[in-house]
Amino acid sequence: MIEIAIAVAVIAFALVAIIGVLPAGLQVQKENREDTLLAQDGTYFMEAIRNGAAGLDELKDFVTKIDVGGTAYNTFNNGAEVIGLLSTPGTTNVATVRAISGAISEKGPATAEVAFRYQLQVQIMPFDPPPGNTNDPPRLQGVLANKLHEIRLLFRWPILPNGSLGNGRQLFRSQVSGDFQTVTNNNTIYYFLRP
Repeated sequence: MIEIAIAVAVIAFALVAIIGVLPAGLQVQKENREDTLLAQDGTYFMEAIRNGAAGLDELKDFVTKIDVGGTAYNTFNNGAEVIGLLSTPGTTNVATVRAISGAISEKGPATAEVAFRYQLQVQIMPFDPPPGNTNDPPRLQGVLANKLHEIRLLFRWPILPNGSLGNGRQLFRSQVSGDFQTVTNNNTIYYFLRP
């Protein structure tokens, strides 16, 4: 009988230790999942904006709202409108996005409210070249300022049920050379980078 009591005590001690570590393990797994989703979505958005992608029609299903310079847009006909609004230069464009990557169970409209959501802030600014060598031709400085753009994507997550943001942050930065092509539709101007 004593052996059974000792065995039960050892098992109980082990279970208490395992249960004590379980919440920390689940939190780490959740953070790793969020980092992975944001790394994949960040690459997706960066390449779409850098290339002025117009054929990504699935984006309209994942972006619920875009704020461009104080004007909010809630409905989109196609992915080109999403990229065209996010690429507006000179402002901070803010989008509310449901994760594009991840489990297929979070992709349908039935799970849209419980799916992982984040805020995407996009800034596209003209590249400010460093002070050049006095031997550099002024024309080169002008070309750099007119043709080279810096793109910053700031991801903040998660969006909590009360609308506030959690502590997650990740910044993607890139440069692209090219010009903006504009398309006007229903008095809305859409910008597309053309490398």
